[in-house]
Amino acid sequence: MNYSSSSMLKREAKEQIFSNLGTVIGAFLVSFAITRYAPNLFPIPTNSLAGYGILLLFSIFISLIASIFMQGECMICLKLACNQEIAVKDVFYGFKNGQIPKIIGLRIIPCVVVELVTIPVTFMQQYFLQVIEEIGLLGENAGSLSSLLVNPVQGADGVAESLSALSEKVARLIPVEMAYLGVLVIQVAVMIVMEIMFSQVLFLSLDFPDKSVKETIMLGRKIMKGNWGRFFRLQLSFIPWHLLAAVTMGIAYIWVLPYVRATYTNFYLDLMKNQKKG
Repeated sequence: MNYSSSSMLKREAKEQIFSNLGTVIGAFLVSFAITRYAPNLFPIPTNSLAGYGILLLFSIFISLIASIFMQGECMICLKLACNQEIAVKDVFYGFKNGQIPKIIGLRIIPCVVVELVTIPVTFMQQYFLQVIEEIGLLGENAGSLSSLLVNPVQGADGVAESLSALSEKVARLIPVEMAYLGVLVIQVAVMIVMEIMFSQVLFLSLDFPDKSVKETIMLGRKIMKGNWGRFFRLQLSFIPWHLLAAVTMGIAYIWVLPYVRATYTNFYLDLMKNQKKG
């Protein structure tokens, strides 16, 4: 198989985006605003089990809506790669021609699984912060503890007693912190597996609209066989860009989102080209 390198896929993506930069950014801004910011207009209280349940269902719903927009993004990037004209309205492509049920069928498994593995992370995060507050490592207690340790009046015995108390608190915190990091690692691992496993289904649904949900998922797994490592390395290469977006309060996503999607589109086209050769 003669696969293109990640740098080549990225270079092609940049050229494609710059060929119609205004329209691409406009379309992705619409998608980003609706799927990332609109849900914040509907805050859901989570101080009860029912609240968490409602939040979980709402999060799955938003993830599925985002998947429908994602297909529109895939359509735009496929058109760019094929030198076809694009329009901002193409981002709504997934809402047309009765495609919504199929997109939901293709994306329901990763959306539900990802949201479910987020639950233990959320609970562990809250418990971790609760323990920190209880043992006095935050707020006024932390300040008074620091002053106690450096107070020369208390003498050697006082310092030893303070250090002993601090070590006990840290000893209580460490198992909670390790548990929190453990569920966080599991969440990230599951998210990566789900993204890779279902990474090609929306592209395939555009190229093979007559295939069923099951057939599309199976074909996606087939063409990704032996290519998980390549796609994972491609994902890792975008980490600096996501960090840039984080430090710019999301502003950099104006460029990062279409850049990533266009690169993934070229990855898909490269897969299909080599499948035909094989």
